[in-house]
Amino acid sequence: MKQFSVFLIFALLLSLGGCAKEGNIAVQEPAAAGETASEQTATVVTTAGEGISWSYKDKTLTLSGSGCMEDYELLTTPWDAAGYSISVEKLVVGEGIRYLGKNAFAACCNLEEVELPASLRRIGESCFADCAELEELELNEGLMVIENSAFSGCNLEALRFPRTLAEIGSKAFANCPELTRVEVNPGLLTVGENAFMGCDDLTVSLPAGSRVESALSDMGYTVASATSAAGSDAADLSWSGEGWRLEKGVLYVTAMEDYTASGVRSAPWGCLAPLVERVELSDGITNIGSYSFWGFGKCVSANLPEGVQSIGDYAFGACTALEEIKLPSTLKTIGYGSFSYCTSLTALNLPEGLESVGADAFVMCSGISEVNKPAGLKDIGAGAFNFSGETTGELVED
Repeated sequence: MKQFSVFLIFALLLSLGGCAKEGNIAVQEPAAAGETASEQTATVVTTAGEGISWSYKDKTLTLSGSGCMEDYELLTTPWDAAGYSISVEKLVVGEGIRYLGKNAFAACCNLEEVELPASLRRIGESCFADCAELEELELNEGLMVIENSAFSGCNLEALRFPRTLAEIGSKAFANCPELTRVEVNPGLLTVGENAFMGCDDLTVSLPAGSRVESALSDMGYTVASATSAAGSDAADLSWSGEGWRLEKGVLYVTAMEDYTASGVRSAPWGCLAPLVERVELSDGITNIGSYSFWGFGKCVSANLPEGVQSIGDYAFGACTALEEIKLPSTLKTIGYGSFSYCTSLTALNLPEGLESVGADAFVMCSGISEVNKPAGLKDIGAGAFNFSGETTGELVED
């Protein structure tokens, strides 16, 4: 009986000693002799995003794997739950990680050093907000988007943006009072409202002909234009990622999925919309993802190869300059709002095998007055052919 009681007590102590829990919580290993709690290693139970794991040792938080982190509400990350956020001083993001999630490291008040991989393409909203000890940062070539408030409340002193950076969100560097110098490269296409609010002594160095000069000047920032140099125009640059590349106004896509209008699952090339004049999809693509080219207002034409069977919701919505689109004979489904507000389209030929057209698919395509109706087309959503936005256009039976 005594042995049984000792066993129960020992088991109870073991169960209280760990911090294992479903849903991205770490398990603490027992501290070695002379090792403090802040120096213990965090062993992963689940991940910080599909394919991403994390560990903590000697005040260093390390992310490993590949893919995109999860988004979090403030102070709900696995390292918050394990009690490490307040003590972490260094962050190492492993090669293969493409996105750092919303609020991922916000309020890590002792974070001083960040190492970013070449694979990183996007830094999420408020990702490093209020990291007051973060004074220096080297942003990687390949980074394309810094989202809203990503570094607000940091004490960064100077920044050089990589050539690949295309978009800076609203208040991205707001209330960084020590930030006095920012060097912008030609790839920057969009700067959000109040991006540097509260950076009272800031001077922004821009290449000649920068697309964001007037926007920054209008916000009241001191702008210093650099001398023009060969290759300084954004049109001379190229961007690429997994399954796509943009060169001289042509976006080549070899693989895609469904996206959203914003956030982590937005199309990876979405921030480059002001530079895209033509879309070329490769053979082998069968489905054009939702929101793939939403709002590409400079895109004039798109080549869809034979083999494409479906076009997702809003895939080409608000492509106001799109003048022509040849739909492949293999096409079966056109999604909700797929070509809505394509006001420059003047002709439309629906393929014989088309079976379904979603609601508002061609709403406000005001350059079109009539369209053929294939014999097999039975499923037509509400307002699919309201070219004027008010009444249905004429459908001519094949």
